[in-house]
Amino acid sequence: MADEVKEYSEELQKLFLEFLVSNKDLAGRCQGLMEPSYFNKRLQPVAELLKTYFDEYSDVPSPEQVQAITNITLNSIPDQTVRHEDRKSTRLNSSHT
Repeated sequence: MADEVKEYSEELQKLFLEFLVSNKDLAGRCQGLMEPSYFNKRLQPVAELLKTYFDEYSDVPSPEQVQAITNITLNSIPDQTVRHEDRKSTRLNSSHT
């Protein structure tokens, strides 16, 4: 079972790239694991752009830059971490009242 390779749909791979382009911190944490060859052929140019852009600028390109360079549209995903932290602090504050 450990040697099993799981295939991910292009849609799921694109979602992963959208998370990366939307969150510089996440992109930085994934940088050492990111290999464009892990993505299907159509998305490999996007993965390569994200990897090389982050290596050079320590940042992620905007979805508009990705579109202009690769001709693939990525949507920006709103930061879910902030909402999670807000809920956690609200829950902690309400338990102390």
